[in-house]
Amino acid sequence: MAEVIAGLLAAAVSLGLNNLIVRIRPETAVTYVAPLIEEITKTFGGYCLGGSIFFVHVVFGIIEAFYDYAKSRKIIGLTAAMFSIISHSIFGYITVVISKIFDSLFLGVLAAFLAHSIWNWIAAR
Repeated sequence: MAEVIAGLLAAAVSLGLNNLIVRIRPETAVTYVAPLIEEITKTFGGYCLGGSIFFVHVVFGIIEAFYDYAKSRKIIGLTAAMFSIISHSIFGYITVVISKIFDSLFLGVLAAFLAHSIWNWIAAR
């Protein structure tokens, strides 16, 4: 249950902050700032609530999938939704693996942020 709560909180905080950042710095928001906000909120939400960090990322991906589907034309939205679940699950896996290898949650978040930023840069092209 902690994973669901942390995922919901991360999604709500990320949505609010991402919308604000897009208005202030649209040229860097999607590629740099949004991935950083999302990786921090997902990981530390799970950590603070004592849930599985990986499953918080999965829950977040599912929530983002619904959002993507609702905001897009249906075939594009369906594709975006699938990629939201897959990509956020991968980012969660990266966070957990790197955190365990280096015994550092910070490095796990940093690695996931870099992967997420690269992913968004590619997707935005």
